Amino acid sequence: IDKTGKELTPCQYDAAGDFSEGLAAVVKNGKAGFIDTTGKEVIPCTYDEVHGFDQGLAGVEKGGKWGYIDKTGEEVIPFQYNEVGLFRQGLAAVKNSGKWGYIDKAGETVIDFQYDEAYIFSNGLAAVEQGGKYGYVDKTGELVIPCTFNLAGYFSNGLAPVLKDKCGYIDTTGKIAIPCKYAYAAHFSEGFATVKAISDYNMW
Repeated sequence: IDKTGKELTPCQYDAAGDFSEGLAAVVKNGKAGFIDTTGKEVIPCTYDEVHGFDQGLAGVEKGGKWGYIDKTGEEVIPFQYNEVGLFRQGLAAVKNSGKWGYIDKAGETVIDFQYDEAYIFSNGLAAVEQGGKYGYVDKTGELVIPCTFNLAGYFSNGLAPVLKDKCGYIDTTGKIAIPCKYAYAAHFSEGFATVKAISDYNMW
């Protein structure tokens, strides 16, 4: 529906996602595709699973392999990966043979497949896991913040939540900016972040 409550499409889908870059993922009869803001199915429901569009491309799965399509539905990066992430800042995390690396929008590998987990780029950095610990790489693949954290999130407003024994925040140099003293720490948005106290797990 739109903001007036008018139906964009009748209730005909098994599932539907949010709009991103003018298109929304929908599922019908177990297969996924995309509709536009008029409700027209512009990319047919032929995929096993899809991610939303980001930077003009969407990750889609067919026959157990993932690739990327553009907004016309054209395959631009072949179906060859075990899993894929969203494109952010021109790069996307993709998984092959049990390890994660990063590709650019041309499908070229720019950071080798070497990580146990890999996440989106923000502020020029991406969290990666290696040997059970998390750190951050830059867009050249250099590990600029060592893998010393138990968990690590993406940067927003210049800070990223990290977990050692407790949760806190680091800046883009890896320096602890807000001490690790919380049970939970969310990402910053518009200058604020939600945290949960250690002393009372019911208090936020």
